[in-house]
Amino acid sequence: MFSGGKDSCYSIWLALHQAWEVVRLVSVNPHLPDSLMFHYPNVRWTALQAKTMGLKISAVEGESEELLQLEHILTEMKAEYQLDGLVTGAISSDFQKSRIDAVCEAVGLRSFSPIWHKKPDTLIEDLIQTGFRIVITGVAASGLDKSWIGRELTPEEWARLREISRKYGLNLSGEGGEYETFVIDAPHFTKKIEITESSVVWEGQSGHLEIGKAALRMR
Repeated sequence: MFSGGKDSCYSIWLALHQAWEVVRLVSVNPHLPDSLMFHYPNVRWTALQAKTMGLKISAVEGESEELLQLEHILTEMKAEYQLDGLVTGAISSDFQKSRIDAVCEAVGLRSFSPIWHKKPDTLIEDLIQTGFRIVITGVAASGLDKSWIGRELTPEEWARLREISRKYGLNLSGEGGEYETFVIDAPHFTKKIEITESSVVWEGQSGHLEIGKAALRMR
C-alpha cells in the first residue's frame, strides 16, 4: 500500500532490507478528501516515485466502497503476481490496520506493518539518519498553520515540529491525520523528485499542497 508519504516509503525501504521481493505498489485515490483510510493530497504523483524506485504501480480510484475496491484489485494481483503478503506503513491507527488486515484475510494475503507501534522519535531519527527528504503536503491540527505547507522537514524543522507536538498534543508521526507528507528523495530512489510548480489550498484551519508539476532529477 503506497501513498507517497514518509511511512509507506520507509516501509518499502525496510521491506527491501529484509530481502523481500517488492513486486508491485498499490495506490488508492480516495473518493473523499477527508478519507479516514487513505491519503488524499497528490496521490497521483506516486507514479513518479514508483519510477525512481524501479517499481510498477497500480492505481485504484476509490469510490464509496474503497476497501471493496482494494479487495478486488488485490485478488487480481495475487493471482497475477503470486503475491504472499501486503506491506503497509501503519504506525498506530487501529482503525486503519484492522481494516487492512481484514482485507488481507479475505484475499488470502499476510499483512505486514514494519513500523507498527514504532516510537515517533525513533522513527523520525531513522528517517533523518537514512537520508529521507520529506515535504509536508497537508496540515489539519492546532499549531500547524499555512506556513507549514510545502515545507521540507529538515532536522531543524523536525525539532520545531517536536515542540509543537509537546505544546498542542498532536501525534508527532502524523498518524492521526495531523499532517500529510510526500517523499522527494530516499536511499532507494535512483533520482530525486523536484517539485517545479505547486499551489497552496487553505481552508481556514487546514489545507494542502497541490503539486502542479514535478520531475525526476539527478542528485
